[in-house]
Amino acid sequence: MKLLRAHQNGWEYELNPNEANCLRMLLQYLPLTPAFPGQISRAGNGDKETERTQLLNESLAVHRETLKQKTLKFLATDRLKPEDTGCRLRLGPEEKEFLLQLLNHIRVSSWRALGAPENLEGVAAESRDRSPDYFMLMELAGFFEGQLLQIELGQQPG
Repeated sequence: MKLLRAHQNGWEYELNPNEANCLRMLLQYLPLTPAFPGQISRAGNGDKETERTQLLNESLAVHRETLKQKTLKFLATDRLKPEDTGCRLRLGPEEKEFLLQLLNHIRVSSWRALGAPENLEGVAAESRDRSPDYFMLMELAGFFEGQLLQIELGQQPG
């Protein structure tokens, strides 16, 4: 991923064909967030806690659907346009922020799907047996996040 041009209205990046395919594939997995799996409080107030969990799950379902629709709209535009050398990614400030949020969502959701491990050693092998491969999704999202942020900091990614 290479920054081609930064201008007042946004940024243009060049992605090789593999990077472009990976980015498209990655975004098609959204949303990854399942229904709320945890406890809202440690006190365990019975019916009240069940009601609060249900309300949270309903809210998350709406959020997931909104995220999915925004992502489909993002992918349907010409922001990621095929060219001879790969693809050109054009992002305005809002689109770049949205893409960074999507990538972070994928990383965190994948990490949670892996059991929120403190140490990722050995997790890659275990993840390959799952569909999707959450470790791979987490790593890919991290790659693109890192590339966009390095470029933003004025460093050409290596």
